[in-house]
Amino acid sequence: MNEVVSEKLTKKPNASRAPGPKGSFIQGVMSEFNRDTFGFIERCRSDYGDVVRMRFLYLTAHFLYHPADIEYVSVTNAKNFIKSRSLRTPFFRRLVGNGLLTSEGEVWKRQRRLAQPAFHRQRISAYADVMVDYAGRMIADWREGDERDIHRDMMRLTLEIVVKTLFQRGRLRRSRQGWASPVADCEAVCFAGDCEMDSDNRLPTLHSSPFQPGRT
Repeated sequence: MNEVVSEKLTKKPNASRAPGPKGSFIQGVMSEFNRDTFGFIERCRSDYGDVVRMRFLYLTAHFLYHPADIEYVSVTNAKNFIKSRSLRTPFFRRLVGNGLLTSEGEVWKRQRRLAQPAFHRQRISAYADVMVDYAGRMIADWREGDERDIHRDMMRLTLEIVVKTLFQRGRLRRSRQGWASPVADCEAVCFAGDCEMDSDNRLPTLHSSPFQPGRT
């Protein structure tokens, strides 16, 4: 998805803009997108084609489905496109810094060259071994008849794999609060980030307000 994709990519050259669902007057397609994200994305491709225009509140986005269009935006003509607005919000930059996700141009190229060795084929193979090992350790504690919060389990597993592969540290230690504390903190920060990205830092929200006093 890229909200600044040129509308000349649409398969209908005479159309004034790419086709897409209208959604509601205020929210656009946000409710339907959140209710069934993957199903909604697939339906849009079936109903409207390879380039779909849609609105989230006051933000207009274009979804590209054809590999040639994706390559055109991401590789062939990448210099003419910028990152989506959600990646350029002050909150997201404070959260991840000016790294590969948020940087542009020469800064992005330099950082990509620095990070590239970490994604060498042999390194990726080693990551796969860690993923399999840690997943096996996680399910070893499961018992038949247990009721699991699979979302929280997968969050913990993801955090452990990231800590091991990127920082060469061991598994997360169980605290008095179990695994809930670090995982819940990450979830809270990410959810607040989503709220701020959606509102572009203009609208106060119930979930983002606790983070406001920490702003600089």
